[in-house]
Amino acid sequence: MPAPDTDLNDRIEKCLAILKKDPDSQIFASLAECYRKKGDLDKAYEIGLNGIQRHFEYGTGHLVMAKINLDKKDYRLAQEELNLAERYMGRTRSIDYLQCEILLRGGELKKGEILLSQLKITEPQNPAIRFLTGLLNKAREQNKKRPHAFDSTDDSEENEVNGYAGDADNLKDEKISVEFMVKTIGSYQGVNYVLALDYDNNVLSAYPPAEECMDDHLHFCRIISQGLNHCLPSVGFGKMGSCLVETDKRKYFLKDAGSFYLLLDTDDNSNFGFLSMKLAEMLPYLENKGQ
Repeated sequence: MPAPDTDLNDRIEKCLAILKKDPDSQIFASLAECYRKKGDLDKAYEIGLNGIQRHFEYGTGHLVMAKINLDKKDYRLAQEELNLAERYMGRTRSIDYLQCEILLRGGELKKGEILLSQLKITEPQNPAIRFLTGLLNKAREQNKKRPHAFDSTDDSEENEVNGYAGDADNLKDEKISVEFMVKTIGSYQGVNYVLALDYDNNVLSAYPPAEECMDDHLHFCRIISQGLNHCLPSVGFGKMGSCLVETDKRKYFLKDAGSFYLLLDTDDNSNFGFLSMKLAEMLPYLENKGQ
């Protein structure tokens, strides 16, 4: 339930004032959390996503994004953000409690119950324990009313694919197209142009599609991919996986996606950690992958 607005509005005004003076401030996490508590999840998500693109190794930012995605009922992405929060800030009690809530709300009752039992031993009087226990009991009652209900810890691989929610557009399809991936990556902050080129030098997709310098990007992609795949094996380094070329104003990232090359033309301050994560999320679900 959204929190009362008075204190949140004051906090939002203070955060906005700080961001106005310093757009790179990590106060974005507090601002996104305020909008989450107000119930404005779209605004919270937008602020949080822009923030972690600038500060990808800021664990608190990922923790807030995990809460936002949990409220949006996007449990897979909530778990991914929580994993990143743990990577960059270490395992905390806040992460433990949020992990338990994600498991229970996501239907993984067995795993959630095990974690809840461990938390009860260390902090039996914590109000969060009562909340999570109530959540577990409610989920059990709902399962009793559904004859075919099951714990998602027993889900098949196919069900895991159908539940994919790896990008900001809340993708739910079992497979995604090259066009969708190119457009999604091309929409992120700092990305100027994306090109997908098959091994026969045919353009599969580009974003934006009417980019005037497509020929230049085609030529660049061909030279780099052919040059590296000619030179690397000759010195025992194997086939190219990915390559980053930095100039004084731009960065170019070339990746072998399994059946085609993907070229990203980005700004100098683009966050390659974030972009690499999003590519890693989408590639396993790419249609005709490896053909």
